[in-house]
Amino acid sequence: MTTDEAPRAITEAQEAQYRCEYGRCLQLLESIPIGPTEAFAQALLLRGRVLLARNPQRAVRTLTAQQFLLVTFPEAHLEASILLARAHLFTGDLDTAERLLRASLERARVLDHRRLQAYTYLNLSTFHWLKHQFNDAEDLAQRSLIDPEPLAQARAHTMASWVRAGREDFAGQLHLARQALSEAQASRTRDIALEASLTHVLAAVGTNLCDQNAVTLAWQTAETLPWTDDLSDKKFQTYRALGTAAALVGDWFNMERFLRLSIRLAPSPSWEAFARLELSRLLRAYNNRSWTVELEIADNIARDVEWPSIHGEEQEALLLFVELFANHNWMKAAHYLEALRNAGPMDARVGSRSDSRQEAKILFAQAMLRKANGDAYLARRWFQRSWEIFDRIGYAWRAATAALEALDVCDAGELYKWLTRANSILAIAPKSWFAEQLGKRSKAPITATVHLNAGPARVLRLLLRGKTPKEVCEALRLSRHTVNKHIATIKRGYGVTSTNQLLALFSGGSDAQLAPSTSAPPTRMMEPREAPPEQLLPLDRRAVASAAT
Repeated sequence: MTTDEAPRAITEAQEAQYRCEYGRCLQLLESIPIGPTEAFAQALLLRGRVLLARNPQRAVRTLTAQQFLLVTFPEAHLEASILLARAHLFTGDLDTAERLLRASLERARVLDHRRLQAYTYLNLSTFHWLKHQFNDAEDLAQRSLIDPEPLAQARAHTMASWVRAGREDFAGQLHLARQALSEAQASRTRDIALEASLTHVLAAVGTNLCDQNAVTLAWQTAETLPWTDDLSDKKFQTYRALGTAAALVGDWFNMERFLRLSIRLAPSPSWEAFARLELSRLLRAYNNRSWTVELEIADNIARDVEWPSIHGEEQEALLLFVELFANHNWMKAAHYLEALRNAGPMDARVGSRSDSRQEAKILFAQAMLRKANGDAYLARRWFQRSWEIFDRIGYAWRAATAALEALDVCDAGELYKWLTRANSILAIAPKSWFAEQLGKRSKAPITATVHLNAGPARVLRLLLRGKTPKEVCEALRLSRHTVNKHIATIKRGYGVTSTNQLLALFSGGSDAQLAPSTSAPPTRMMEPREAPPEQLLPLDRRAVASAAT
């Protein structure tokens, strides 16, 4: 290669790298002769960046073997050291990575090289993030903002967004990811891999938080990004999330289109099973009978997967199997729950434990299995705990799902509470599948009853006939204190906090709703024809749903 050809090849390789055409980039770099030259120094740095994205182990071997050839170029040698440290981070050798990064930071300060100082700070932030030391990670991400170049700013804000995710501040993560994407798109040099990663974050986190603005931005960006084969994994994850996002706005056509696309893009059998399970779950929500077909296909795929060797988010496929098989094939659901117990850690980060998101998903899957098995007590407890976690971290549609399932196992006095929780999703996703499911549940007959003694039952009957508490006192010849005590008992029994909520439960009620109980002996009453001795009051779920909305 001539002297003039080398710079041209390096320029073309850089453009290929930014377009994520990694194979083309490596092919161009092969023509650069090895030696202590400036052209080779630029080529080695480019090769290191590409191998970091493709194969970190190979990046370690390449940079370790050839870094010594750059000693006559201090800045290039320093950048190669930082890239080598980053490769060690990705391979799990954190001690070596930290040692290299500390030494690189000192050299960058001696050289007074702001860009490399910022890059070192960024990688040290990644190191502390992997160690779950989020205060240090956030501080170092802030320090990396000393590089004013928009792409460097975007990378710093991306790192800060992951720190927020580690703290389970997903709204903060979404805000920083949106800012980082704007900065990346404004840079003169586009980093398509970074834009793809941020698009995936906006799609996934925006869907979980039901943030329509974030999802719309992710949708628009995904449709315009020049996806390459090297970005197929990010494309798969992005469209998998957008499938659920489309369902949340009632766009069932794009829901199936996006999930079918993600199935074709799946990088492994376990991910393909995962995508099919998500499609099955949404088809079931839409009352499409083909949901069982997708479930069986996913089941057939999963038989060839070595689940104990699967780590990270892919394991959530096992939880979806439990959820979908619970009422369809209880034995298979129990089998997949056992497979989850024998699998590796669900969080793929080095040395980390499962975070509360995974805990909530596991609790929900176990609750579904207990519910199908008739163990209402444990199902109720686990639905409650999963709902509390999902609600705390802002996962709105998952919290609504837990609330809907809890309705089937909760006590009669908790019906209003759980329906109120489930109905909250309609404020942010009014066209989602929840609207139809809540409508069906509100019309379904309720089997639970609230047991009231004679006194509260008589008071309730008169309240339902439009009597005021004062008129109830006069009709039953009771003191106001006694009537208020009976009303408090009734509210406690039906899980409401006000008389208006109580009356809303029976907004369509009549005497036919007040079925007498024979579990207690008759008691002398003021109006025997209107009030049997003890009441079993069936709750009209349609009225509860209308009251909750």
